[in-house]
Amino acid sequence: MIHILEQQTPIWSPGTVHSYQPYTYGSLAGELVRRVDPQKRTFGQIVHDEIANKMDIEFYVGLPSEQQYRVSQHVLDLNVKITLTGPMLTPFNFLNEPRTHRAEIPAVNGITNARSLAKLYASLIIDIDNGKHKRLIDEEIIQKATKPNTPQNEVESNTSSIPFGMGFMLFDEVFTSLAPGTFGHYGNTQLQSYFLFTCPL
Repeated sequence: MIHILEQQTPIWSPGTVHSYQPYTYGSLAGELVRRVDPQKRTFGQIVHDEIANKMDIEFYVGLPSEQQYRVSQHVLDLNVKITLTGPMLTPFNFLNEPRTHRAEIPAVNGITNARSLAKLYASLIIDIDNGKHKRLIDEEIIQKATKPNTPQNEVESNTSSIPFGMGFMLFDEVFTSLAPGTFGHYGNTQLQSYFLFTCPL
């Protein structure tokens, strides 16, 4: 995947249009992480060693086979399922396959549970577990990660108008009753997936 992206000509002139595509973003960001790692671990190994193990959470990018029995199936919203047939269902069926769960696809197939995901997001802004686990990234990094990268006058190619930072959706305009700087991400709404955000105190 990364070699295909290296050779690909941009679809639009940079700075004129933007769009969110997890397979593309995950491949590029994941490759950067892998290349700068002195141990040359895979992305999934880095997540396991440096985040999941140290924070005592269950989060996998590349699910061990022995954990497969615990994974819930994605279920399409009935209204969506009625409109999709044949090849159009392939991307959704793909996410339910054990081989997909075992693969390491950054930004696409992280597998976790609600408690672990909540701890992970909380650790972006505070120490957790009564100080046992220190904040995952410092304030300077989170400020860079949540700085808008999608100018208001730049065309959005899909239906989402939510601004993006570096890997996070920025929800100031969506959750106006919450504190400024609220960020997070939503899952695939067609799969009735999650809506997760962190609200700075």
